[in-house]
Amino acid sequence: MKKNVLFTAFLLSQSFLFAEYTNYQFFENFLQKYVTEYGKVNDKNINVNKVDLDKIVARFENLKPKENWSKNEKLA
Repeated sequence: MKKNVLFTAFLLSQSFLFAEYTNYQFFENFLQKYVTEYGKVNDKNINVNKVDLDKIVARFENLKPKENWSKNEKLA
């Protein structure tokens, strides 16, 4: 559970950095499905539906920095 919460927090922080460059609707859909409006992560359902988490991880792994991104954006 702790791992899922930390992972979600990390992804949330990263999504704000790249929001103007990339469509994150896939991530928003994931969060709406598994995170309450108060930030409570339903890790039990994530563990049951690991395919959804695997898809999110794969999407983020495939994001490549754009040439016009700053050094800090590329590092993030």
